[in-house]
Amino acid sequence: MARCAHSECAPAPDAGPPRLAALHSDYTGSSSISLLDASGRIASADWLSGATLPVGLAPVLGSDVVFPSEQRYQGRLTFIDRLGLDRITAVEIGVPTQNVVSFSTVGVTQSSQHRNATYRPNPQDAFRLSDGTWLVTRPEPKRGSASGDPGAAEGPSSAGDGDDIVRLDPASGDLLGRLDLSTLRDDGLWARPARFAPLGGSLLAVGLWHLSGDYQVAGPGRIALMDYARWALVQNVDLTPFANCGEVAAYADTLFVLCRGTPFATPDQRQGSSGIVQLTWAEGRLGERRRFHPRVPTEAPSLGLLPLSRDRVLFVAEGDFLTDESDALFVYDFSSDTATRIYQARAAFVLGAPVGDGETLYLPLADAGLVVLPTAASSQEIRNALPTTCRKLPLRALSWLLD
Repeated sequence: MARCAHSECAPAPDAGPPRLAALHSDYTGSSSISLLDASGRIASADWLSGATLPVGLAPVLGSDVVFPSEQRYQGRLTFIDRLGLDRITAVEIGVPTQNVVSFSTVGVTQSSQHRNATYRPNPQDAFRLSDGTWLVTRPEPKRGSASGDPGAAEGPSSAGDGDDIVRLDPASGDLLGRLDLSTLRDDGLWARPARFAPLGGSLLAVGLWHLSGDYQVAGPGRIALMDYARWALVQNVDLTPFANCGEVAAYADTLFVLCRGTPFATPDQRQGSSGIVQLTWAEGRLGERRRFHPRVPTEAPSLGLLPLSRDRVLFVAEGDFLTDESDALFVYDFSSDTATRIYQARAAFVLGAPVGDGETLYLPLADAGLVVLPTAASSQEIRNALPTTCRKLPLRALSWLLD
């Protein structure tokens, strides 16, 4: 057993400096983060886990963890504990258990100098500003009734009601600003902000799920544009008939939006409300250019939006247990209106969001570890495949470390 653990946990002898963080989790209580070099080789296995945390900070690393849309804290790795822990944490790359920055996304307000112990904001993204404060998307509303129905939207306030974007001070935990999204709600539906995409200056595109309190009903697809310097929403973009448009990603003057479609629907039903929208960015405004409508259910975008150029974008289409359809990675070219499958997984719901450096793609697979392949590869042309860490936890996500 000792020999087995050593062979699987030891860093690769020829590994370079860390360039990627790899998140492993079973979503039920165990997780760890490893560091990989630019080729995907293990530079530090189980670099951070529940077993390595200092007394007084546990549990710094939960099991429902995601990385922010981009790392923005020099010398540190940021990760987000979602519903239940509701926390942003940034740890030093050199010694992850010292000088840990970790703060609640509930926030402390001037009117109430204590946190609401019952509110769970379910943070989805964190964007660090140059002054050291953070913007956080909080899609979970403060419920309007015991039954879980959202009820009437509560009015704007500084009390931290949720379904908002907030600015937080990590040192004090203070809630410094709250951007209420009530203007983006419909009856029985909440805006539910998800991910950020910076568009230059102080402008951020914000993907919105726009879902009901029980996540069963989706409203018209939409995204928002916010100016955090003015602390205001400056544009609302309607994407009907697409729905559930939480993922946004920018490339130069182009913004891509992935709309996952109606939740808990059959593949045929989801096909009609899912797709990718290409928008152009000019003079502080977003304008729609083209759309990708999947021609068959197996091409319906689910996650993993990654632009390769102004016209080419990667996405993951999740499979289906009932039809025995496995996950697939596609590249779509808006200029030629073609969707090409470049990787086929072996099962459904195992393929995570890809990351890339222009020439190489890194794919996390929960059932197979890391797959590395050229960006222009044909289907299944794998350059390298690496196992998970010694804990045998499924590989869920990857994130580039900040240069």
